[in-house]
Amino acid sequence: MIEILEQVVYILAFASVGITGVKVYHLGNKMWTRKHERSVAESISVTGYLIGLLPDVILGLNFLIYRQWQALLSYILYISFAVMSILIGSKLWVEGERQKGLWTLLKQALQNDTEEAGNFAKSFIKPSEAKTIIKILLQIALINEVLEPRSKEYIQFFANNWNIDCDWDQLTSNRTCASDVNYIKLRQDLI
Repeated sequence: MIEILEQVVYILAFASVGITGVKVYHLGNKMWTRKHERSVAESISVTGYLIGLLPDVILGLNFLIYRQWQALLSYILYISFAVMSILIGSKLWVEGERQKGLWTLLKQALQNDTEEAGNFAKSFIKPSEAKTIIKILLQIALINEVLEPRSKEYIQFFANNWNIDCDWDQLTSNRTCASDVNYIKLRQDLI
């Protein structure tokens, strides 16, 4: 019974290599057909693929040594996809870039990745609509038409962390005596 199970798993493992091939083909086909477009090349993280190559190559060598052919074939497909992505991400096929040479293009791509490295983290630390959020927090704090010191400190904390200057006089000057108008302004900012 165990021998039959081993044979079934062996066959399924080779089938999974086929599925991996189809997956890599579909992922690569989208990039390959648009490899000459600057925006596509700039959207690829060369650094990420280079970092991913190291464990892929090590695991591929491990599978080669232990003769685990199915896993080795899968890793060869992933390594090929990573190399293709690195070449596309380095703008090798973008018009006017190829004459710079592969090493120069790779260096530039790595430099661009370094410059953009903090963008993802910053989007969580400082949202794109940070000023609107401060405005909404202020309107909520002024819901009873009185700005409590504790609420002001709370809002100022976010403003400081997001490098937003709070002109408290200007922020509170557009308030009206009619609370329903203030509620409408708040609702509009929330939409």
